[in-house]
Amino acid sequence: DTTDITGQVIENPEYEPTQLSEDTTELFDERGNKESDTVWIYEQGGPHENFGRIAMDNLPNHNNYHKILVQQAQIYNSSLYHTTLSNNELMSELDISVEMLHRVINYFKSRGKTLIVIGHSFGSWLIMRYLAKHDSQSIDKLVLSGCRINIEISIANALINRQVYYYPNGNPPPIHDPDQQLSQFMDPIESRLAAMIFVDRYAEKLSDVALSNTMFACSIDDIRVGRLNQSEIDFLISKDVTVLQTDGGHPGMWDNPAWVKKIYEFITSDSN
Repeated sequence: DTTDITGQVIENPEYEPTQLSEDTTELFDERGNKESDTVWIYEQGGPHENFGRIAMDNLPNHNNYHKILVQQAQIYNSSLYHTTLSNNELMSELDISVEMLHRVINYFKSRGKTLIVIGHSFGSWLIMRYLAKHDSQSIDKLVLSGCRINIEISIANALINRQVYYYPNGNPPPIHDPDQQLSQFMDPIESRLAAMIFVDRYAEKLSDVALSNTMFACSIDDIRVGRLNQSEIDFLISKDVTVLQTDGGHPGMWDNPAWVKKIYEFITSDSN
């Protein structure tokens, strides 16, 4: 609530950490076939204030499965858009998003469901943050798309400073675009949440996490987060990850039917 008792608008209400309901069903939206024994759990990109494009809806037969859209802190607690958070507070809110994912995974796993966890862009980074805290034992198949293992720190700095950078044809290093303003695309809370999650080095964070059940789908011409560098590819290969390098930009793996088919074949190969 951004008004006081007199109805006047509060310019910058004091930040209060997000408090989660004890009812896990309030932490997600559900669609598709609720009777399915296989649950697709989705972490969307952004971050955004509301649920937006659901990439997994491009997959064949998606309505045959129980589809779960996990809340994120800035969706669950819209008051974050009216506060100014420190870096430590931003990290705490990211961990609240991770906690929501953790509870949702446990909720469906305790009911004997086969779990397919899918993330795109910011959602994939949230999943990697989850894996670093809780590993992958509860997940049957995992798809991370539109993300990096160790993205350049300069991107995090750019987001903090509200600057737009891009990767020409997907190639690093990222270049500053002075003709665009980040305010056209992202609210400050959104850009700062993204910046904080980019800081972690996931090759180190995930070094002891089993990832052989994982597909990593990324575009070689992704101008938003860049293509994988060789050290990232080597890390994924060392973890027995299925690497799918696509084209078509940041959402390319979800727009091209040939790539979508490969993702679907991966997640259904041992899950029916």
